[in-house]
Amino acid sequence: MHNIFVDFLKSIRIVNVLAIASAQWIVSIALKESICIAIFYTFLLSSMGYLQNNILDYNLDTLGKKRTNQFLTAYFNPLKNLIFGIHIFVSISTIYFLWNGNIIHGCMILANWFLLNLYNYFLKKYPLIGNVTVALLSSNAILYIFWLQDNLNPANMLFLGFIFVLSLLREIVKDIEDKDVDRQYSYQTLPILLPLNQIKIVTVLLTLATLYLLIGLDIPVWGKGLVASLLLIQSIFTFKNRYSKASLVLKVVFFGGILMLGS
Repeated sequence: MHNIFVDFLKSIRIVNVLAIASAQWIVSIALKESICIAIFYTFLLSSMGYLQNNILDYNLDTLGKKRTNQFLTAYFNPLKNLIFGIHIFVSISTIYFLWNGNIIHGCMILANWFLLNLYNYFLKKYPLIGNVTVALLSSNAILYIFWLQDNLNPANMLFLGFIFVLSLLREIVKDIEDKDVDRQYSYQTLPILLPLNQIKIVTVLLTLATLYLLIGLDIPVWGKGLVASLLLIQSIFTFKNRYSKASLVLKVVFFGGILMLGS
């Protein structure tokens, strides 16, 4: 039972979804009802998206991780029904918000729901466009809060660009790590189509783009120095083929930047 519960938490990527919820809370000015609604639906859709992706990639994940997810194995069919129920709930919620003039909630929920399904069923197998979709979803979580608070100013738009490029970089690093397993399932990600050295050049260019955006962010100088140092460490890990550590460093940069922005 303990292993099933642990696999459940892993299936919905509990650390990731809680971190996203925390990031939305950090950048919010006040925890109003509209913000709580945004955090709830982002949490729900993120959890559903991870769970749906794990079900669709059950065999691939089992091969890649060399172990069986006991939670998915035990509840495979009920989980598919649960995901269908969430789709219905999200559809009704979207109609409700749009009907009542809550354009921001309606549009953001619909956009994120659409992107998640598009990625899980089609785009994740293809080069770059799948990575861009995940990057959009990451920045959308913060955009949702900025839009609700009517503070889509140039500084916050720059921060959204920073989040987007940083997420894109992390997705490509993850694809490098998973390329051997992805190849067996006919995926066409960038690391499969291009030589490793060329992909590493792409990561360098994205790192430089992230550093360029970092310069304009409204965070303390020491914070910029810390983020820049972490990005350098990430590049070193990537070039030494230590991709899981590079991905972890990028995750730290992501939430470190949000913490400094919200401070």
